[in-house]
Amino acid sequence: MIAVSHKFKLIHVHIPKTGGSSINTWMEALDPEIESLCQRPHEPVSNLVRYSPAEMLTYHVFCVVRNPWARAVSLYHYRKKTPNLQPPHWPSRSDINTLSFRDTVLKSENQSPELAEKCPPSEVSEVAWLEPSCSAWINIDGKLAVNQVCKLESIHKDIGLIGEKIGCDIPAFPHKNSSQHTHYSDYYDEETRAIIAKKYKEDIDFFGYAFEG
Repeated sequence: MIAVSHKFKLIHVHIPKTGGSSINTWMEALDPEIESLCQRPHEPVSNLVRYSPAEMLTYHVFCVVRNPWARAVSLYHYRKKTPNLQPPHWPSRSDINTLSFRDTVLKSENQSPELAEKCPPSEVSEVAWLEPSCSAWINIDGKLAVNQVCKLESIHKDIGLIGEKIGCDIPAFPHKNSSQHTHYSDYYDEETRAIIAKKYKEDIDFFGYAFEG
């Protein structure tokens, strides 16, 4: 979903597992007449250029990104909650029900290239277990194509900056679909931490993330 507020000239590009449901709820509180530009749940910013009227290209476009190590844990738990969703590039139902997070990561490390999906994918069911990175949703030809990148870890401050940009008081930020698990660092050992660092090197370098225990 690419959520658009014409009233405030504000657009949210929704990257999977980055608090997007809460962001869209916040936008609906800000402007009950927000529009969904695309019907699929996770459209890349390139589709904004493709589908939107020219005047919308002057809107303030933002996204939210997330620490890759935390995002991998969130994807793991999301998979556990969606047993009927079985794209070939995700852990099987049997694996996700029997393997630990560590073993799932280890088994997925050398994921077959034949199972790699489009980057970025068109919807959640096409999101690979450990990749692609957040940057795939918001870059066009290798260049950042949004006006503001918010981080989930500092979302309240970053949402405040959006309020300043659009010149209005903003509603409190909700917490929707929050995961019920311990801090992501509890899931890792040195080996799995290194695998995520390799898989998400682009995000780590691009957004300045680090593993925090």
